[in-house]
Parts: sequence; structure tokens; C-alpha cells
Amino acid sequence: MDPTFDLPLIAVRAIHFASTVSLSGIFLFLCCVAEPAFGAAPIVGRSPFGAYRRRLLAAGWWSLALSVLSAGLWWLLLSADVAGSSIAAALADGTARTMLTSTQFGRDWETRLGLAAAVGLAGIKLGRDDRIQSAAGLTVAALAALLLAALAWAGHAGAAPGWRGYTLLMADGLHLVAAGAWIGGLVPLALLLSAARTAATAESLRVARNATLRFSTVGVAAVSTLAVTGALNTWAQLGGWADFVDTLYGRILLLKTVIFVAMVAVAAVNRLRLTPRLVASDRLTDASEALHQLRRNCWIEACAGLAILLVVAVLGTIAPSMPMPAHEHEM
Repeated sequence: MDPTFDLPLIAVRAIHFASTVSLSGIFLFLCCVAEPAFGAAPIVGRSPFGAYRRRLLAAGWWSLALSVLSAGLWWLLLSADVAGSSIAAALADGTARTMLTSTQFGRDWETRLGLAAAVGLAGIKLGRDDRIQSAAGLTVAALAALLLAALAWAGHAGAAPGWRGYTLLMADGLHLVAAGAWIGGLVPLALLLSAARTAATAESLRVARNATLRFSTVGVAAVSTLAVTGALNTWAQLGGWADFVDTLYGRILLLKTVIFVAMVAVAAVNRLRLTPRLVASDRLTDASEALHQLRRNCWIEACAGLAILLVVAVLGTIAPSMPMPAHEHEM
């Protein structure tokens, strides 16, 4: 294993990215896809959509808790890495405190902690409101998206100076929010399709159709944003095409690109083949098969999305200009 890989830090970063993407994705999905798709459908009492909504809200709050916990572990592990000692030693000698008060990472960490607290406070109000599309629900979704976008300062884009740095930060922020809308919405969509298939009624089929069509539109916008901002960030971080082969960062970034293309291919099958089949299905039996295939593909995309988040966690620990180890060039 190459010594540049700090496995505990990579693991914590991956958990933080996944939980923050999940948090943003859940509330964006509820506000922009699920609630409009429900329409007049009953979502309380014994309705499968009522149970689905409650489970999704619970998953959102667990995601928030995991995001805060992993952010704290990230700070402690990075402090120990900077000090070249243990976490306890980094706390005792003031390195951890210095990381928070005198570094860009610390300022960003404190900003994100404040945003996480704001999400929680808005969520308390949401807990007393029956409508996700209320002011409280929209506020939670907006704050969760901001929390995700603020991760841009923790990446390589945050280190660039001047207007170039601001441009890259904006691009990276948009990239993250788009990832939340798409990757973070895949599991909520899969669970909604499962609830609709279990209910097996004309009303549940209508909800599933509407939700799938809405998420398809969101997905197209998100994928387009990811492609444009990803290309911009790649151009900024790599010196040329050769860096995809000659640098460790470039090779791992190439792996991320391959996984992204595979996700887009699966999404294209959903949009061009399975969604039209679901919309055109008049019989519940035909619709049930389309729902099953769409749900399966959503889980496949979600697993690929988790792989991308793991790759991103690795990329953040590697300098873009770091060359391949000497033994790699000799092979």
C-alpha cells in the first residue's frame, strides 16, 4: 500500500461525504420530487407513503448526526496528522485548537458546524409541521444544500488564490449540490418505488410515475452540472492529458470518471427505456415489473455513487501534482 494513503482519514472523509450528501439528497428529494408527486394522495395514517415519509425523515436526521460526528473525527485525525502524534497529544499540545482558529480548514469546519446546527433547529420546527413544502421544510432543504456546498472549502479548490480560487469554489460547490440532488436522491427514489410496488394501487402507481418523471428531470440537470463543473475542476487540477497517467491523482480521478460514466449509462436506461415503460403501463402487473427494474437500477447507481464518494475521499488526501511511485513507472 502506498504510504500516501491515510486510511483512517480517508474512511472518515468518505463517511462525512456520504452522510452530508444523504442529508441534502433526502430533503431535496422530499421537497422537489416526493411531495409534489404525492399531490392529493393520502400520506398519513396507514398509507405506505406516510410510513415512507417518516422513515425518510428519520434517515435525514441520522444523516445529520453522522455528518456532525464524522466532521469532529475528521478534525481530530487531521490535527493528529499535522502534529505527527496521537489525537490525545494533538489536543493536549494545542494543535487541535490551532487547526480550528488559525487555518482555512478550521474556519470552514466552524461554518459547517453552524450550518448543521441551523439544519437541526429548522428541523425542530419541521417536526411540528405536516408539510415538507412548508417554509420550515424548504429552509431545511436549503440549509442542507449549503452545508454540502461548504465542503468545497475543504478540497483542493479552496487552496487556489484570487479570482481563480473563487471560480473553482463556486464550481465545486455546484458540483457538490448536484451530487447531492442525484446521488443523494437515488435511495429515496428506490424506497418510494418499493412503497408504490407494495401498495399496488392505481393511486400508488400515479405517485410512482410522477416521482420518476420529476427525478428524471432533476437527474438530467444534475448530471449536466456535474459534467461541466467536473471538467472545469479537472482542467484546473491537472496540467494536461499526460497527468491522467503520470500522477497518482490523475489515475484516481480517471477511475472516478469511469464510474461516473457507468452511472450515467444506467441512468440513461432508466430515462429512455424504463421510465417510458412505467408511464405507458396500463396494467398493475406490467407497472410492477417496471417499478422492480427501476428500483434495482437505482440501487446499482447508489452503490456506484458511494464508490465515487470513496474515490473523492481519497483524492482530497493527495496533491494533484504528486507523481506515481518510481516502481510504477518501471512496470
